[in-house]
Amino acid sequence: MISSLRLLLLLFCFLCFHHHDGVMVYCLDGPILVLPEDLDPSDVGPTQLTIRWTDEMDPNLFQVEIDNGHSVVYYNTTDYSYSLSDLVPLYPYVVRVRSLADPSSEVTSDWSMAKVYTTSGFIARLYHPL
Repeated sequence: MISSLRLLLLLFCFLCFHHHDGVMVYCLDGPILVLPEDLDPSDVGPTQLTIRWTDEMDPNLFQVEIDNGHSVVYYNTTDYSYSLSDLVPLYPYVVRVRSLADPSSEVTSDWSMAKVYTTSGFIARLYHPL
C-alpha cells in the first residue's frame, strides 16, 4: 500500500509539471530542471567549434550530444559551453544539450532543439587559362 506521504509527493510532482515563462519545467522526485535554450556557436573554425547556451534554473551539470551523421557521442560538462576539436572542415554537426540532476541520476530535462552547425573552411578552386 502506498503511504500518504508518498501519494502527496507524487501529486505534488504531477502538479509541478508545468510551463514557466514558456519553458517546460519538470519536478520528478528531485530538482527542477529546465531544458537549455539559445544554443549559439562561437569560435567556429575548420576543425573546432564551441557551443554556448543558457539555462534559467542554474543546474550543476549538462549533457551535450554531438551527431556527425556516422556516430553520436555524449559529453558531460558543468559549464554553459562546450568546445569540440579535431572536427572535419566544412562538415555539419548536429548538437543538442540537456540538464542533468547529477551524473548517476536518470532525472534530466528534455533535449534542447537540435541545431546543425557546419565547421568553416574553404574549397580550393583550380583555374585553367583558356
